[in-house]
Amino acid sequence: MNVISLTELCRAVNLSFSEKTYEAKLYHGARKGIFRDDRHAASFLYKDRKFANQYYRQVKSKLKKRLLDTFYASEIEHANEFQKGYHEAHKTFCIAEELIGRNMRKSGIHLMKEALRLAEAHGSNSVASFAARALVSHFGAMEADRVQFQKFKKKYQLLSEKNTIEDKLRLAYADVAGCFQNRWTAGREINAMAQRYLAEINLHITLKDVKLSQLFFKIKIMGYQAASDWEKVIESCKVAVKHMEQLPGKKPYSIFFTFEIGAISAYLQLSQYKNADEAISRSVTRVPKGHLNWSLLMLYLFISKLNQGLFDDAKGVYNAVTPHFSKMQASMAENWRIAWAYYAFMADAPVQVGKFMNEVPIYSKDKEGSNCAILIAQLINYLKEGKRGFVIDRMDGLNRYKRRYLSGDLRTAAFVALLSCLSKGNFNREKVEKLSAPHLAKLQAERSISDIELVRYELLWGKVLELLD
Repeated sequence: MNVISLTELCRAVNLSFSEKTYEAKLYHGARKGIFRDDRHAASFLYKDRKFANQYYRQVKSKLKKRLLDTFYASEIEHANEFQKGYHEAHKTFCIAEELIGRNMRKSGIHLMKEALRLAEAHGSNSVASFAARALVSHFGAMEADRVQFQKFKKKYQLLSEKNTIEDKLRLAYADVAGCFQNRWTAGREINAMAQRYLAEINLHITLKDVKLSQLFFKIKIMGYQAASDWEKVIESCKVAVKHMEQLPGKKPYSIFFTFEIGAISAYLQLSQYKNADEAISRSVTRVPKGHLNWSLLMLYLFISKLNQGLFDDAKGVYNAVTPHFSKMQASMAENWRIAWAYYAFMADAPVQVGKFMNEVPIYSKDKEGSNCAILIAQLINYLKEGKRGFVIDRMDGLNRYKRRYLSGDLRTAAFVALLSCLSKGNFNREKVEKLSAPHLAKLQAERSISDIELVRYELLWGKVLELLD
């Protein structure tokens, strides 16, 4: 387990230390997220001491063992009541199984029934299935209680069917998501794959269960996203929210947020910014300030205002979010810095382009994701500053990126081709417009957008041409 994985475990388990030991320093440092990797953690703890790496591995192993040994005994941090109940189901089942294994059956069976009740209430089909199976075995082979045996047998059969469906849906989700996110095949083929998987699912059972319904709609919507069928994305997200609301039992807002943010992203893809703003206004009131989901909603609102040319509104959104940067997830904070670089270009605001790469270390290494957005942001801001030599240098990097990674992202590939016309036309607007005309036509004809464009490429290109004047 590396220190990044250890960090998540440290944040889940509360430990107390009576002395300032190396183990305590590693634990508190990991909880604060100050370590970039194991080498950084070892250097932090032991400086330049001889055998520092060996000492570090020993203290990390010791801390990991303590964390795992006290996992269920500690106060686990939960984001909501749903997570708390889900954890209690797992905890109760593990204790019950341990007691039954030690032949302490009275208390073990009592807790196993409780684990089954908790697991069913919070949608943990796997735990519920295991608990029901243990009860079937007990009342059938040990107690010979026919009534209880039949009761739990029926439950176990239904839960087994749910487990089978969940396994199929999770495999389908992994397959569709892998193809979609990594662009392993074309969008229409991904959509066909998604719909084919869903056609094989028992809908009668699936749509009566919260977790299974959530998986079902996520796969369906992802297929439409891959095919850039944004109208169907919006329609399916609305159907999903309505369906989840009608299912019995309390459900965390995070389930609804998945589909609400899906509809918002589709509105942005269709340039329906007013609809996006209204949807964000409805959702943002249900999320606490500073929460990851709140940060994402505000980012989409910033993108919407920026694309509408409402720069004062966009800056107001940015100012509302900046006080939360220090506690924000690192990748989300980088998303905001990248978005600000585009704002700086469009609104003629200052930005330190030279320091930009140092501010986004995570996405700078994301070769097939936001790295392209970073390279474009650098190039256009250098153009704004009149640093044409830097523009040409960044263009070389973008062209290499295009050849390696943009075969499946036709809009971005077309925009990179547009930017390459700057140096070919010697930054002369008349020449650049003539050279870029075929690429602009390709960009305008291509609807497929694999990721949300922080600023629509057509708007960026219009601003680029203005700068050539």
